[in-house]
Parts: sequence; structure tokens; C-alpha cells
Amino acid sequence: MKTKQELKKYFENGDIPIQEEFWEWQESYWHKDEKLPLEKIDYDFSKKAEVNASNLSPQDVQLWKNKIETPTSIQAPQLNGNILTVFYTGENGVQQSKSVDLSTLVTNNIHIDSAEYDAAQNIITITQSDGSAFHINLSEFSIIPTSNADGSVTLAQEGQDKVVLKKVALTGSYNDLSDKPTFSGNDNLQNVIDRGNGTTKPIIFQPSQGRAGEINFNPTTYSFWFGNLNTDHTGAYGLGIGYNTLSKLTTGSNNVALGSYALNELTTGRWNTATGVSSGTKLTTGNFNSFFGTQAGTETTTGTGNTYIGDEAGNKNITGTNNTALGIGAAYSLTNGTQNTF
Repeated sequence: MKTKQELKKYFENGDIPIQEEFWEWQESYWHKDEKLPLEKIDYDFSKKAEVNASNLSPQDVQLWKNKIETPTSIQAPQLNGNILTVFYTGENGVQQSKSVDLSTLVTNNIHIDSAEYDAAQNIITITQSDGSAFHINLSEFSIIPTSNADGSVTLAQEGQDKVVLKKVALTGSYNDLSDKPTFSGNDNLQNVIDRGNGTTKPIIFQPSQGRAGEINFNPTTYSFWFGNLNTDHTGAYGLGIGYNTLSKLTTGSNNVALGSYALNELTTGRWNTATGVSSGTKLTTGNFNSFFGTQAGTETTTGTGNTYIGDEAGNKNITGTNNTALGIGAAYSLTNGTQNTF
């Protein structure tokens, strides 16, 4: 093959290269689609590293290791109260820091009381309010702390989680505990109460049914209910037991409803007592009524001072006042009468 200088002579000013000369010039170069043969490359391939590092010497292995590993060595973590700050050297060789608030690691009524760093041992000791303590040895690995969205704290090394501190009781993740507390076989609600526990929230049976099975107490009005009494009421001393008892109550006070739908429509009425399913169910603003028996006074809306004792007693009375009916179906058809006795 001709040299580069010899090929140049084909293309001097005034020359007219023929086809063979042009092709000879083209063949002297490698096309981008062609692979270069190893024997044409001026390089000692015995010095190349195999993909599995099988031909690296122990010295080369250490050099590669030092180059690849991320230098994240700890430099004297600092504690300011419960704020842990860890200083470390990042990939770019610049000192960086991460801080976490250890006081957020609350477990039930137990919280972080203090955290101390022993520089000589390179150990962090975290003490909880119940006197228990756990230790984190920073000498075992380079640690970068991270606060997680659920309030837990992760201590990681080069992307690998080493220690995860969780807010177990608050998140309900009891199964995340590696050292679970043991309970006696007869541990029950009484044991919970004996430990001084209470609740400011309602107790709801079968939540899929809404508030139908709710037990609750209003500390402002001192109303109590087992059912779905209107939680926005302002009337004091109400008592509702049964589904839809006093479910529309607003300002009415001193009302007692026992049995599903008893005093269901009552809003502002006061001093009413209804015992029995659907007793006084349509009463809204009436006062001083006493209904005892299933559907007693069912149709009464604004009537006042009525006393009905017996199933369906005074059932049809709407606005009548000061009536007394005793017995099953007594005064059943009375609608608007006043001061009657049956």
C-alpha cells in the first residue's frame, strides 16, 4: 500500500486522477462501519482489565477499590438536645452534614429522653423516658441519617439501610418490632383501663355501617349516646340509646330516647322522654312529653305535656296537649285533643 505522501501526488494541482487512483486513496482509510482489527491497533492489550477483574494484581485491586468507594467517613457527630448532626465527606470530597430530630421517635407513651455521643467509643446512646436505652455504634459503618415521611429515621451507608427507627405505636406497625413486648394470656380491656388509659374518640362497632354502632360522650353538653345522636347538637344532658335516636337534635335539652327511632325528628324540644321503638319519632319542638311503648305518640309533632303509656298509645295525636293515655292503643285515634284522659 502506498504511503500518504505517495497518494498525495495523485491530487496535485492540474492532475486528473483516474478511477483506480481514487479508489486506492479511499482504501487507505477505515470506514466508520468497519471494525478495526486488533493487530492494526498500536496498543499492548495485555495491560487491559478483564470485565471480571480476573487479571488484576492485588495492588491494582486496591487501587480500583480506593477509586470507586464513596468516602463517607464520619467526623465526630454532634448532639444538640435531641438533634443529631452527622458530618461526613461526600463523593466530591467536600464535607457535608445531615441532621435528624430524635425526639420524633415516640413509641406509645414512651419518648426519647436524651441522646449522648461517646467520642472515645464512637457510640451514640439513646435513652427513653421509661429508662430503657439502645446504642448505635458508628465505628461499624459510615452512617448518613435520613428522616422519613412516616416520622421514622433511617441510618444508611452508601444507599443501604443499616438501622431503621420506627414510630411503632403511632403508626400501628406493631409487627415491625423485633423485640415485641409479651402480654399475659388474660390481658383484656380491664388491664388497659388499669394502666390509666382512656379515649377522647368514639368507640365504633362495625365501622362499615357508619355511626350506627357508636358509643360517645360530649364533654360540653354532657350528652351520652349509643347510636348516632347528632354530634353537632348544643342542647345539654341528652341521652340516646338506639339507631337514629335524637339524630337531628340541635338545641333541645334534657331529652331521653331509648329504642331505635325514638325522638328521631326532635330538634329544639325539651324535657321529653321516649322509651320504645319509634316512640315520639316525629316530635320536633314539643316539650314535656312522656312516651312509653312501641310507637307511642308516633305522630305527635309539636304536642306538649302528653303522657302515653302502652304500645301505640296516643299514636295519631299530632298537636294535642296535656293528654293522658294508659294501655295498649289507648287514645290511638286522637289527633288534636287537649286535656283528655284515656
